[in-house]
Amino acid sequence: MSDVTRDISTTESHLQPCRPHHHGELPCNKDEEDEERRHFHQVCNSYQQYATFHQVTEQGVNHRRERLLSSMNAVVEDGGPTVKSILQKSLSQHQMKKNNELFCQATIRNQYFLDNMLKHCGAMTSQEVLRDRNEVEAFEVEWTTEDQISKIDSVLKSIYRDWSIEGREERSVVYDKLLGALDKYLPIRGNDDAVMNNSTDDDFNNYNDRGPPRVAVPGSGLGRLAYEIYAKGYSSQGSDFSLPMLLASDFILNGCSGTDTGSHRKFAISPWIHETKNVKSLQDR
Repeated sequence: MSDVTRDISTTESHLQPCRPHHHGELPCNKDEEDEERRHFHQVCNSYQQYATFHQVTEQGVNHRRERLLSSMNAVVEDGGPTVKSILQKSLSQHQMKKNNELFCQATIRNQYFLDNMLKHCGAMTSQEVLRDRNEVEAFEVEWTTEDQISKIDSVLKSIYRDWSIEGREERSVVYDKLLGALDKYLPIRGNDDAVMNNSTDDDFNNYNDRGPPRVAVPGSGLGRLAYEIYAKGYSSQGSDFSLPMLLASDFILNGCSGTDTGSHRKFAISPWIHETKNVKSLQDR
């Protein structure tokens, strides 16, 4: 399993995820509030069941493969290959057991990160849910869906791209061009000697009153681009429609400060454990 350690070099970002707000008072819509609560519960539920879902899914895949290998052994009439000869058991039972253990460890590693994120947003962790489930009789489990889990998988992939050391090259392909365009077309005047030399005192005072240029980042995902823009001196605000992304970005930007000043928490994740295509070995996942 490939482990990825997030790479964020700030103790606490001033980029605060914000709630939608409106000018003036608007009447409260109870149906909309109830829908928001249900959606929040659904997203938290999928985060809580992440490891269980992938472990059960992997067990089902292994079981179906073994059944296929053990049941389809008939030789084709023309003496051609059998299914078993095509789909050979490439691993011994010992190696299969070891791979299953590695897979379980990877799901637990990912679940540990997700549990820290759930704790940061005030929701129950996966372990707390399990304890409550064991204590209550006839507990009716609301199982998550494959569609919901796929969104969590996307969050982990985005974390790899936006906040890991390994993903630096991939994100720089796009982000560096955007940051360069900001420097060119919307420079911060205090850092631009050419602009300052051609500015009057009134222009400079007006700029100080307004503050730095404001940049909106729609579809900001996990907030890395908004963070980089902010780090350059701009006033930056990111927004995203996806609640799984918003919860993760809030935790990364505001919940990963270490106990010591200037330190930050690090996590190891395996974002590709659900991938089965273009995978040569378990280590690629």
